[in-house]
Order: sequence, then structure tokens, then C-alpha cells
Amino acid sequence: MDSDAGIRIAGYYLKHRCFAFVTRFVGRYTVMVYERTGRGAPAAGKRVLSREFESPEELEEFLRRITQKRVDAYVY
Repeated sequence: MDSDAGIRIAGYYLKHRCFAFVTRFVGRYTVMVYERTGRGAPAAGKRVLSREFESPEELEEFLRRITQKRVDAYVY
């Protein structure tokens, strides 16, 4: 992933619908989790978590907890 790119993942955090935005900068990964609002066209609401990860393995472990069996993700 380029430093100016990111990934948006739809999932659930603490049993609430959310979007997780993942970016990478200088070997560190940052995840920001926002509540998902709206029905027809979902939108990002209030930020509920921001966390950094040192390795892709740590990031993967976290993302496994918020995604379902089917992953709905978009690169931006």
C-alpha cells in the first residue's frame, strides 16, 4: 500500500456497524474506526477508535475481529 493510499472496510466494532480506515506510513499501520450511519448510502459518523500497529500480522489480527466472513473493502 502506498503512503497516500488507504483501505475502507465495513464491519462491526463492539456490536455496532462501522467503517475501518487503514493507512500505512513509514512501516506503521493506522486504523481509524468510525460508526457507520445512513441506510441507502452509508456514511462515516463519529470516530470511535484510532490505533497504530507495528506489523501486518498485528493489523490482520485486529481486522479479523471487526470483519465478518465476507469482507467488504475498498481501496482509495
